[in-house]
Amino acid sequence: MARSALLVLLAALVLGGCLPSSCQREAPRELFPADSLSRSIAEATPADTLALGWQSSGTEAHPLEFPRTAMFGPEGTLYISDARRNSLFAFDGMAGTLQHAYTDDRFTFPYISGVRGDTVLVFNPDAHHIDFVVEGQPVRQVPTPSGDQIPRRDGLLFTAADSTRLFFKAVGEGFDGYVARLSDDGTIEARAALPQAYWRHAGFLRVWDERLLSLSYYRPVADVLPTDWRDGAAVDTLAFTGFDSPMLARSRAFMQGDISQPPFLTASAVPVGDKLFVLNLRIGWLQVDVFDRAGQLQHRLLQPRPTIDREFRPVDLAVHREADGAYRLAIVQTNPEPLVRTFRWVPDEAAPQVTEAAP
Repeated sequence: MARSALLVLLAALVLGGCLPSSCQREAPRELFPADSLSRSIAEATPADTLALGWQSSGTEAHPLEFPRTAMFGPEGTLYISDARRNSLFAFDGMAGTLQHAYTDDRFTFPYISGVRGDTVLVFNPDAHHIDFVVEGQPVRQVPTPSGDQIPRRDGLLFTAADSTRLFFKAVGEGFDGYVARLSDDGTIEARAALPQAYWRHAGFLRVWDERLLSLSYYRPVADVLPTDWRDGAAVDTLAFTGFDSPMLARSRAFMQGDISQPPFLTASAVPVGDKLFVLNLRIGWLQVDVFDRAGQLQHRLLQPRPTIDREFRPVDLAVHREADGAYRLAIVQTNPEPLVRTFRWVPDEAAPQVTEAAP
């Protein structure tokens, strides 16, 4: 297993930052003013409890070993890539039954970039291409930047796709990071520089309607570009106002140069409609924060009966809006066992309205 590929696909585990459960507990306490405000907003925001759905570790013939990315298709099929098995799994999103598990040596630590109808776009970073997969079979490939267009070592590569476009991000120490829009033949159509410290840009790419979000594992922000930006455009910043974490003080201390490792704050985020679901890393339990288009916290979603499990490692989040207005969330985890779990959330606006009968 190539070291560069491991860093690409397992960035959240090996980039050098510490998880909430592994950081030393004698962390500093001082916060940035914006983080202090966010903490106050979070404390005033009531929490909703998620309803547990199904869970699966695969089947005896096709077990999950290292699930890395997850994404719902438009009809509710849940796709999961497994970085250790070089496989793509497809689950019935409602029932949890495994529809198929496809393994191919051409997959190199596969990473799901997007879903277009019945086509799953699978990024293979070691092979530098995106496979278009239909019913488990690659039907065509698009090359992604390689050579001197990516870091020579310890590089972090991410991709995303919407219905017509492909996007690519490359960051690494000592490398001029960037985000790019690719044509259907892999040519770079436009690129924008990510000039700050490379760790700040380590995180997934997501498409939110006509905006491209470049996420960060280490700060509650996203870099933002219009999806049709012109070459050389500057990125904007969307701050997640209301995001709270016990690691915010440690994050400040790292940025001030007082400690050597940045703590992980988020593992993933998924836009659905006018909501952005952010996977908030906590010590041993699931928390998902829901923000609006302006980055303002609207809801905090917690798993039923949270308990402390220091081995809990969620690595990605997928969200699907159902016909009745409820949301199905899927969490993939590597520890304490490889697993996918689903939950259901019914926001107030989707809850059935009860009216009293006339006397």
